[in-house]
Amino acid sequence: MNFKIAICSYQRKNILFTKTYNLLQNLNVPLKNVYIFVADYEEEEEYKAMGFKCEIVLSHLGLVNARNCAIDYFPEGQKILFLDDDISAFKILDQQFVKDTSKPTSHKMSDCEFIPLFNSYFDEMEKRRLFIFGVYPVANSMFMRLETTYDLRLLCGGAFGIINRKNVKNSIVLGDSKEDSLRSLQYFLKDRECMRVNKISMVTANYKGKGGMNNESRALKEKQSCDWLVENYPQFFELKKAKKNTLYSEIKFKQKKIYKDILEVSQNNGFKDILDYNQSYKYGY
Repeated sequence: MNFKIAICSYQRKNILFTKTYNLLQNLNVPLKNVYIFVADYEEEEEYKAMGFKCEIVLSHLGLVNARNCAIDYFPEGQKILFLDDDISAFKILDQQFVKDTSKPTSHKMSDCEFIPLFNSYFDEMEKRRLFIFGVYPVANSMFMRLETTYDLRLLCGGAFGIINRKNVKNSIVLGDSKEDSLRSLQYFLKDRECMRVNKISMVTANYKGKGGMNNESRALKEKQSCDWLVENYPQFFELKKAKKNTLYSEIKFKQKKIYKDILEVSQNNGFKDILDYNQSYKYGY
């Protein structure tokens, strides 16, 4: 196993114990490679009392802050797989949907698949000199695809891997709302590609459980973040029609044909991060 697993969790020790932690045990992941990042001393004691047989690391409150603590905690160049605390399974697409031709088929990832597959994704990322990869954001075989893509797509925060660079932190400008959208753009502008494995997805429940994304206050923050991204990065983001029976706003990346020119402008001006890039875009440099 050539990577470490980092799980940031807040007030969800029971969910973590029965979901992601239990899943990793069933997948025969060596628990010495698993690290749980918690918000404060009280949380640290409560999580330790649960009997987790892995490292519990004191970090800071907030998902973005906790992930930045993990970046500081691990050495430069360390391969890290970030996972949400409520994953019950990983799904692998076997045959993708083709209209009037074939129906999609998939299966749950087994214990003999997890480590070899994720080892191979980190290896491929390293060969391409990339620093981030993600999986398909929805566990729906109708939309998953067998190919791996390298353009600008959402790398969902529930499961993504990085090669650690201590000078590349998650932006705190939006807090925890839409932090994965902002991170996807950040890495794309810096490295010119983002790797997404579209045949792998995770089964999770983002909007359930205390500490999760389950209330009107969080929904308002999500809407504010969507509006901010569209206002500040209109060349990349647009609003997306929200799903039925949900409070949450959604955004999506625009068509990709414009990105080549944008990347050339970004590289020629030597921008260090997306905020620098945005300012130059606004003022026409």
